[in-house]
Order: sequence, then structure tokens, then C-alpha cells
Amino acid sequence: MIPEFSQNGELPLGVYGTDIEEIGRVLGFNKHRKGLIEGLRKAVENLRRAGVKRIWSNGSFVSANEFPNDIDGCWDPFNVVAESLIQCCLIGKGIGGQ
Repeated sequence: MIPEFSQNGELPLGVYGTDIEEIGRVLGFNKHRKGLIEGLRKAVENLRRAGVKRIWSNGSFVSANEFPNDIDGCWDPFNVVAESLIQCCLIGKGIGGQ
């Protein structure tokens, strides 16, 4: 569950279990952010198909910043077959409207 932002517009330090639906509800509070989330949704689907089980996000997207440039993140490569990432990376080009 994603906690509320602090007074300075940031989440409390920590790692929070969530899913793409909650990310959309909590962090998709304007049109710009919803567009970024659509790109994230595609990336998550592709990474899941490649066998990725855990994905983390950080940076300005997980803050109250109304117009973050992108979504910073990383994923756990444990038990992921490298060859399965080729299609994921090709599909992922241009995520975030770039």
C-alpha cells in the first residue's frame, strides 16, 4: 500500500508493496502522470512476460511533483532468461511518449 505524501511532497522512506492498479489510483492524479503510467503498464506487462517478479520505482514520479519527466525504476533479474528481455526492450522503446 502506498502511504500518503508528507508535507514536503515525498513518500516516507521505505519500500511499499503495490500493484499497477494502485499506482494508477494514487500517482495518476493528472493527465501527464496518467500518460506515464500507461507507459509503465506496458513495461510491467513486458517485464512480467520475460519472467521479472519484482519491480521498483523511485525518483520524482513517486512524489507529489505534478510533471515528472519520467519514471525511474529497476527490476530484479533473478531467474530471468536474458534472451526473453530482447522483445521486452524492443517494445519498451519510447515509453513515456519519447
